[in-house]
Amino acid sequence: MTTARRGAGGGGAGGGGAVVLNRGSSVSSSETWSDLQRVINSTKSLRRPRVAVCVTGMPSRLRPSSLLRHLVDANKHYTFHIFYVLQETAEVYFTTKAPGEKLPQSSSRMGRMPQDKLRDELMKAGGRQAVKVTVLQPTKSRNASQWAAWLGLSDSSLDRITQFTNIQDRVLAEFSHHPRCAASIESQERHDGQRFDYVVRSREDLFFFQPLRIEAVWDRYAH
Repeated sequence: MTTARRGAGGGGAGGGGAVVLNRGSSVSSSETWSDLQRVINSTKSLRRPRVAVCVTGMPSRLRPSSLLRHLVDANKHYTFHIFYVLQETAEVYFTTKAPGEKLPQSSSRMGRMPQDKLRDELMKAGGRQAVKVTVLQPTKSRNASQWAAWLGLSDSSLDRITQFTNIQDRVLAEFSHHPRCAASIESQERHDGQRFDYVVRSREDLFFFQPLRIEAVWDRYAH
């Protein structure tokens, strides 16, 4: 999982301060209105930080419940918008197995869902009304030869990923999700008229062993 902070003046969650109006005091209407204006202006600066979460990968390995419980629920004073960019495939594949070896289709019920039902399931966010969810159209699958042709390699031999030569097509598919997700996040920022304070990138099968608090990660690794 990767976490990045967007900009320096994003307006974090502020603490304390409130203006209390004493109804029994003898103040003029203009003074009361001035106090009310200060309350309104102060609450604008106390908005909750916005977090965009980009989830990419294969439907067959989706584990959204762990992310929702241990990231979203662990940071109640943040607002979350989750963006899913997934491969158009029902294939089950884990790199701990030999290349091409298939696992039982029972590995993930989401991997067996039709695209429209999968989208509806992800949009529910486990019943969390405050969480916004965007599910992009699935990314078309390409094999190694198709990737080579798309990259304009004359001999149709894929040579872009040297570390994992036998799964280059899968690695390129994963990388291709990132710019799509980034474009969707930026489009949402333009629509909302404000930027996200943090962007989190996650694999689809990320599992949290315990709640992860954004402040703790930022304080430990970003300074």
